[in-house]
Amino acid sequence: MKILIALSMILFTFSTAHADFNPSAILKSMTLREKVGQLFVIRPDQLDTSLTLEQIHHDRKLGVKSLSPSMRKVLRDYPAGGFILFAKNMDSPVQLMRYNDSLIKASKIYPVMAIDEEGGSIARIANSKGFMVRKFKSMKAIGESGHVKETASYIASYIKRYGFNLDFAPVADINTNPENIVIGDRAFGSDPQYVSKLAGEYLDGLHEQGVTGCLKHFPGHGDTKGDTHDNYVAVYKTWDELMKAEMIPYIDNIKKADTVMTAHITMKNVTNDGLPASLSRELITGKLRGELGYDGVIVTDAMMMGAIQKNYVSSEAAILALEAGNDIILMPYDYREAFDGILEAVKSGRISEARLDESVMRILRLKQKMQGDSMEWWKTGAVYQVYPKSFLDTKGAGTGDIKGITSKLDYLHDLGVNALWITPVYPSPMVDNGYDISDYTAIGENFGTMSDFDELVKEGKKRGIRIVMDLVFNHCSDQHEWFKLSKSSRDNPKSDWFIWRDGKPDGTAPTNWRSIFGGSAWEFCPERQQYYLHTFAKEQPDLNWENPEVRYALYDAAKFWLEKGVGGFRIDAITYIKKPAIFADGKPDAEDGTVNVHTMTANQPGILDFLREFKSEVREGNDIFTVGEANGVSADELPQWVGDNGVFDMLFEFSHVTLPLGDAEIWCRPVEWKLTDLKRAISNSQKATASNGWYPAFFENHDQPRSVNHFFAEGTDPVKAAKCLGTILLTMRGTPFIYQGEELGMTNYAWHNISEVDDIQTKGQYDLALKEGFSAEEAMKFVRYFTRDNARTPMQWTTGKNAGFTSGTSWLPVNLNHITVNAESEAGDSGSVLSWYRDLLKMRRENPALTAGTWREILADDENIFAFVRKYDGHEVMTVVNFSLKPVKLPEEISGRKVILSSESDIDPSELKPLEARIIM
Repeated sequence: MKILIALSMILFTFSTAHADFNPSAILKSMTLREKVGQLFVIRPDQLDTSLTLEQIHHDRKLGVKSLSPSMRKVLRDYPAGGFILFAKNMDSPVQLMRYNDSLIKASKIYPVMAIDEEGGSIARIANSKGFMVRKFKSMKAIGESGHVKETASYIASYIKRYGFNLDFAPVADINTNPENIVIGDRAFGSDPQYVSKLAGEYLDGLHEQGVTGCLKHFPGHGDTKGDTHDNYVAVYKTWDELMKAEMIPYIDNIKKADTVMTAHITMKNVTNDGLPASLSRELITGKLRGELGYDGVIVTDAMMMGAIQKNYVSSEAAILALEAGNDIILMPYDYREAFDGILEAVKSGRISEARLDESVMRILRLKQKMQGDSMEWWKTGAVYQVYPKSFLDTKGAGTGDIKGITSKLDYLHDLGVNALWITPVYPSPMVDNGYDISDYTAIGENFGTMSDFDELVKEGKKRGIRIVMDLVFNHCSDQHEWFKLSKSSRDNPKSDWFIWRDGKPDGTAPTNWRSIFGGSAWEFCPERQQYYLHTFAKEQPDLNWENPEVRYALYDAAKFWLEKGVGGFRIDAITYIKKPAIFADGKPDAEDGTVNVHTMTANQPGILDFLREFKSEVREGNDIFTVGEANGVSADELPQWVGDNGVFDMLFEFSHVTLPLGDAEIWCRPVEWKLTDLKRAISNSQKATASNGWYPAFFENHDQPRSVNHFFAEGTDPVKAAKCLGTILLTMRGTPFIYQGEELGMTNYAWHNISEVDDIQTKGQYDLALKEGFSAEEAMKFVRYFTRDNARTPMQWTTGKNAGFTSGTSWLPVNLNHITVNAESEAGDSGSVLSWYRDLLKMRRENPALTAGTWREILADDENIFAFVRKYDGHEVMTVVNFSLKPVKLPEEISGRKVILSSESDIDPSELKPLEARIIM
């Protein structure tokens, strides 16, 4: 019972902080002893526990039976802020993260770190205020197992996962001195060449994740050579000798960092500060600052806190750590003395209770965020989609490039996204603007080089933004080497890598299927005297997924990009990869006697078997997300596609954006729809993924017209319309996907004639409209509304020439409204669409109800108001949007509530203005 009470004291801060997220109220309800306890992290490894990987695996709840008697006593006597998982046989940082997450989910106890006794891999949370990171036990062991760079990258990514800014990455424990000098505990040993190699790898790993500080070795215990302390003193008597032996080999690495960390001799029998007299802390301080120009932080091990400048007892060192601005303190062996020391320091007034509360409040926020992050990183963030050809041109070629994307990462970081989906940048003849791929493991020259891509990934990581690639696995380009070989003859090694069929007896195409882009879905190949299937353009032959060689070649291509460090994949047109067992004519849905190939081939039985294999080969074991494009998957089928047993993490389904189209998806036959139709489509998807699965919220992408034109009548104020849709997008349950320019309120272009259009699908739909009997002008009306090129006009950066997109001739016309609708102007306008998106994304990050909360629609039958409630631990946030062009009275269940954010400055508590969006508590 006592143990349960102690555990409840720890869990108290989770449940309370996570419910209403009111640290002040929590602090008022805590005793002084409980507040002090929040500062401490307990180390089971120092308390004789024998927790092993096997125990964790078989006892996911990690109840008290997995803890040693001494650990139980600490939990009972000292309400500590959490504990460090110390487990044997952990092979990699990935394992550590998985089990750390298991602890959070299963036991709700706060595991701040995991340590591998053999390999030294660690997982920790840290920030520039001093959240501590434990040292490696043996860098040599890590170096020999090749984990140095991996571990460094992992540490940094794990930290960023919880949203902290890292100005340095300490690999030691406590910041105890406000003078900001760098002293760390032993980590690397004293073999200069060996240390230089490991330090360089470690720095590279940190910098790839965007950490500006670094770990750096200075004099150490000599772990790698077995040097004794006496030998150390004999060898390193002067600064010059130290520089020559220790520092010179890695000066280049040091220069990468803003913060230097050094190893520190902590044996007490030499000098009070653990250094030989000739290498006093003051001397090293002056040399580091004067000759290398670096400031940093003093970092020492809590077990050896007495070795800093004086022989401090644990209580004094812990007090110094708190005075220096730390928020978490690692319990030393004599944790009772340290704990009681801080308690007495607060009672005596040496440490004010306000200072204590400041740290405890930050810890409560950290715990709240960590528990909320039992959700994966991609569930709590937002994704921004870039269409590279139209994003930013740095060459003056008229088409965008990868360097252009990299140059705008700060813009995306300021917006508040944590992932960047880029449509294909592979080599391609560009028949379908990159979705006809001729090489799956290279970068197209028109977009740049592989080095440019590597730089994008690296710079993205620095800003906490992961790069998500587009996989186009249903088809490739007819210029791909695979297809060239396949079409050359019927008996070559790749003859069945594509879908080949003989024609009908009269020589016509095997079936009457119409491609998505218009015309027959079959193309005759003279070399083989056969037809091949192309769901899209004839230059995009469909791959034969029935052939395992094809599937594994595609999996290998995905793994190539995983090794490059990408954060996930969007998988294009995936519902078409499985073909029907029998190829037969379908019932015509157009005047020319053809039937949409989609109705004949999409989502065939057996497709999930292929995708489970893809999941096993590509997704599992990697900290990424996958999102499939699945036109044709209904809401009631979603549990098979996403969730615990699903094949993807998320699935784009299009019921809400295809409302104006019938099943045949013929543009010249638009269908009328009402607001309740839109709400029903979204609500069905929300309900289908409510308890199992996750929803990718979106209104725009590279295949859809601009949402302000798509969902609102002509003449609607585009700024107000954009804010309405943005409010729904960024407060729905799921991961928001923002398409480039959507955050600016970009609109459709006023296309004059079909010659202006580049999109192959648009040209096919235009021709179909003419065949259906419409005039050229009537056909252009459909083009203006539906064309995919509406989303592909250049991104509007400035008021200048070509909206700042290119110094050359733009490949598509620039919208004339870039004079007012552009990133430069909107960034400084608090009433702009861009500012609205930034505010909403900030609110989303800070309010757990908007990430972890449930979703419930209200006013489902209302044809004017779109409203829903997000609820988390009793805390509700309500989104209310007036889609109409007239004022609307608020129902009683909504009126009178507190308005947190409104798109209108003049708020009527009982009425919504036309196109007003509100967030209500």
